[in-house]
Amino acid sequence: MPDTAAVPPPRKGGLFGRRRSNAESEAEELRAWIARTQGMDAARVADLVRQVEAEAAALREKASAEASEEAEGILKDARETAKGILDDARRTAKETERVRKEADRHRKDVFDAERRLAELQAQIVNADETAMLQEAGIYAYRHALHDAIAYRSRLDTLQNEIKALARAGRAVQAATDWTVNGSKREGQKMVRDFSKLMLRAYNAEADYAVRSMRPHRLSSLVDRLYKSRETIAKLGATMHIRITDEYHYARVRELELTADFLQKKEEE
Repeated sequence: MPDTAAVPPPRKGGLFGRRRSNAESEAEELRAWIARTQGMDAARVADLVRQVEAEAAALREKASAEASEEAEGILKDARETAKGILDDARRTAKETERVRKEADRHRKDVFDAERRLAELQAQIVNADETAMLQEAGIYAYRHALHDAIAYRSRLDTLQNEIKALARAGRAVQAATDWTVNGSKREGQKMVRDFSKLMLRAYNAEADYAVRSMRPHRLSSLVDRLYKSRETIAKLGATMHIRITDEYHYARVRELELTADFLQKKEEE
């Protein structure tokens, strides 16, 4: 049997190296060595081949695990980045919505202020025209009746209607689901008390307007009563307390009839 050729020595880092490329290179060298030895020392060669294949399989498994771990890390970073972007987008959307609502509210306030200014300017013009007409002996009656007695009778009827509205609870509108310390009954009592207080304040303003009425002051007194109603609505906003349209318009008609009555009485 010929002499056994020298087996290629293992490289640093393992029998045939730790990297796949080195393992493949050494496998090539091993095949060349087998060809040179012409199949000599087969058992040893078989062992070496198995070791090389085992190391190659281990390297492949390790590389696959490292690649999977790296991919998982990249995926995790991508998820965290996407979550951060989504959170920022949601915060931006909320802030945008808040700014939009605030802008809408400001636009509404401006619109209401402009409308109210136009109404006041129109009232000022009407008041000036009325005063000029009255100085010239001309008065524009809101309710055309024959004489002062007819105006007095209509006023008495209207004042009885105003009292009936108040007794029927149709003068003030308020919340019905208010509670105090969990008690709906106590809440309703508080709402009733506040409603009475607000109605008393409004009636005091209306009664003052009736007592101090002069025909040329009608527009300014009606406007003052309207402002009093708005103030009550703001103060009672928490409980949704407000003077009803029906009651307010009845009291405005009372002012108009009072002005007409005084003017007709003066003419007679």
